[in-house]
Amino acid sequence: MQIESILEYSYRNFGLNQAIKYKTNLEYCFQLLADNPDMGRKSDELRQKYFRHKHESHIIFYRKRQSDIFIVAIIHDKMDIENIFSISDKV
Repeated sequence: MQIESILEYSYRNFGLNQAIKYKTNLEYCFQLLADNPDMGRKSDELRQKYFRHKHESHIIFYRKRQSDIFIVAIIHDKMDIENIFSISDKV
């Protein structure tokens, strides 16, 4: 899921202030993960070398790199995560 989609949904359903607050908190979480990449849990059952971290209603999937992280996906926690990753294998 793209950040823009998350923010658009937040804006439509919860208003501008909540969308801004969620964006700010999400960016803080990204930085926290970049500074502490071992904070996340391994997610090898989905993909080797993937990590996951829950942030409010979303799960952030990322890979550690030498000096930072690469955010692979941000998925709502109510979505079928295993199916999403199996579909992306076929694309």
